[in-house]
Amino acid sequence: MKPKSYYIDEERLKDHDVLAAVFISNVEISDDQYAEEPPEALWIHEEILSRLILFGSAYQMHFSALIPDVYGTYNINKPQCDDLAAELETVTELTNDDLLRKYALLIREQALRVCHGASNQFLVVMGN
Repeated sequence: MKPKSYYIDEERLKDHDVLAAVFISNVEISDDQYAEEPPEALWIHEEILSRLILFGSAYQMHFSALIPDVYGTYNINKPQCDDLAAELETVTELTNDDLLRKYALLIREQALRVCHGASNQFLVVMGN
């Protein structure tokens, strides 16, 4: 009998609804500021975001200090987004985890939008 896997992959992702939001904002957001869904958010399963944070910690990437866990709300400014985008590109080159690569690229895309956007923009990562 094959042991049961608890690893979240694309197929099992559909069965889970604990999500974190990644979105762009013109103001810093606090934990209690959004009672509703954020506008134009990229929704990421909490376990995938956690996997990304742990990967960053293992390779001593700076973004793991900017986003230390999946529970809070973290505002990443324009200069930090530039570094985040570079580190997420490294993640995509190093990992053999297709799902992690997919979401690292999607978050990188949002970070690059902040880099090329208005000076007062933030990339917000909002967990539960």
